[in-house]
Amino acid sequence: MTVSDEMDVDSSEDFVSATVDEDLATAVQLYDKLVSGELSAQDVCSARCLDKIQEKLEAQKTQMAAKRTSKLWLQYMEMVDILRLLIKAERTGDWMLHLKSLQ
Repeated sequence: MTVSDEMDVDSSEDFVSATVDEDLATAVQLYDKLVSGELSAQDVCSARCLDKIQEKLEAQKTQMAAKRTSKLWLQYMEMVDILRLLIKAERTGDWMLHLKSLQ
């Protein structure tokens, strides 16, 4: 790897980090406006920055799934999420959520 290649890698990592920071700052602003009542939950949920953050998280999860320990923890987190859905469905009596959690 040449020096210019290393600089390209560093600059691309800096760019990704900067865009993540911008998206997170926007998400914080959305949260503050939601809490203060300036925006509705529907407006916040339709914000593009949340979709971008979700896409970046999914890409990171996919990249991490190649490693054994990371894959184990990701599977564990998925099982806990399923269990939380099932508990919520049982406590609220939501049959459709119950079926979704079993699916």
